[in-house]
Parts: sequence; structure tokens; C-alpha cells
Amino acid sequence: MQYQPFLLNELARPEPPKPAKPPRHAMPEDEGREEQAEPDLEQFHQQAQEILEEARKHAEEVEREAYEQGFKQGEKDGQEIGSMKLEKILDRIEQISRDLDSYHETFVQKHEKEILSLVSAIAAKVIKAQVDLEPETVKNAVMEALSVVSDWQEVTVRVDPSDFEFLDEMRPEFFEKVASLRSINIVPDSSVEKGGCIVSSDFGEVDASIESRLDKVSQAIMDVFYSRR
Repeated sequence: MQYQPFLLNELARPEPPKPAKPPRHAMPEDEGREEQAEPDLEQFHQQAQEILEEARKHAEEVEREAYEQGFKQGEKDGQEIGSMKLEKILDRIEQISRDLDSYHETFVQKHEKEILSLVSAIAAKVIKAQVDLEPETVKNAVMEALSVVSDWQEVTVRVDPSDFEFLDEMRPEFFEKVASLRSINIVPDSSVEKGGCIVSSDFGEVDASIESRLDKVSQAIMDVFYSRR
């Protein structure tokens, strides 16, 4: 192995400057590479935007479906809640109705006599008011009684003294009503209340007095009253 001698003058001698490298100009193939690199970047951004847009639309669609499903579920739940409330209200009404029926039955049983007496008293007032307002009430009573005894020939009609004169004038109508009637005797009787009459003969008696009519009305009221219990 040989060594080169070391010289001081070589150490001091400046090294000649190296020529500067000329700027490198893009070669045709390099330009092609750069032109290809730029479109790749733009394409990447475009694809990224498309992906983001698609993700956004998908998210909106999912949110819309979830909202619609939630709304439908909420509507369904609301209907179910409304139905439950309505059912509770109907149950409450039915319970109140049962309570009223029970109360009505208890009240009626407890005040049965008072109710019937009150209704009968009202009926009596109505009938008596009718007698005072309509003088022909007694004539109608006699007509009804004669229709029951249409085969009787001789009858006696007892009426309140205040009705005697009016009925005495009605004799022709009585004979027309009952073809078999041959004789009718009208007798004033203070025991018979105004507006009523009692028709009698050898075959029996027909009570068409006000008291009798009131008894029939009261009985009819009682029949209706007990039939609804």
C-alpha cells in the first residue's frame, strides 16, 4: 500500500469552485408525470365530496324514517292513551249509572208510600180541576156508566146537587146512547162528589164517582210503578 506525501501547500491551496449545476428543466416525461399527479388530487377531492354528500343524504333519510316511525308510533301511542282514557271514562259512567240505579231502588223502597200518595194527590187535583173547568165531565161519566149497562131498561142516576139541573137537560142524549133504555131517574145526592155519578138498577150498580176514578188512576200508577222496578 503506498502513501501519498502530505504537502502544506496543498492544504492551503484553495479548491477550485465546482461548477454550478445547471437548473434542471422538466423533461417531457416529468411534465407528463406532474400533469398526471394534479388530476389525481382533484379526483380525490371530488370523490371525497361525493362520499360526504352521499353520507349526508343517507343520514337525512335515516333521520326522516326515524322521525316518521317515531311520529307513527307516537300517534299510535296517543290513540292507545286516548282509548284507555275513554275506556276509563265509560267505566266511570257505567259505575255512576249502577250507583244511581241502586240509589233509586233504595230510595223507592224507603219512600214507596210517600211517592204513591204524592202521585195520587196530584192525580186527584188534576181530575178535580178538570171537573171545575169542564161542566160536561159529569155527562161523560154518566155516558160511560150507561155504556157498561147497555141492556138495562130502567136506571137511577145519583149525582151531586150542583150537577142535577145540567144532567136533567141531557136526558134525550142518554136515551140516544142506550137503545134499550126506557126510563132514567136523575136524583141529586150530596154524598156523590161533583163531576161523578152512580148508576143503579135492579140488576146492579156502576160506580162512576170521582173517588172511583181516582182509585182507578192510583191503581194504574201503582201498576206502572211496580212494573219498572
